[in-house]
Amino acid sequence: MIPPAVIMPLIMPPQEILQETEKRQELHESIPKTCKLKALDAQQGGLFGVDKDEWVFPDNKSFYLPEKYRPENRITELAMMKEG
Repeated sequence: MIPPAVIMPLIMPPQEILQETEKRQELHESIPKTCKLKALDAQQGGLFGVDKDEWVFPDNKSFYLPEKYRPENRITELAMMKEG
C-alpha cells in the first residue's frame, strides 16, 4: 500500500496540503486540552509495536494514542491521583 504522504502531492495542490497539515496539527494540539488521559499503556504494542494510552472525549468515546502525545503535567496528576 502506498502511504498517503506520497499520494497527496499527486492529487492535491500544495496549498490544500498545507491546510490539511495545519488542521491535523491543530487537532493533535487540542486533544490533550479537551480530552482526558484515562489509562497509561492501555494498548500494548507487542514486540515491534508502539504502546498506546487510552484517551476519553467528554462524551465518553475513547481512543488510543502513542506515548508521544502524553503531556508531562497530566502524568504527574495521574500518579498523584493513584497515590491519594
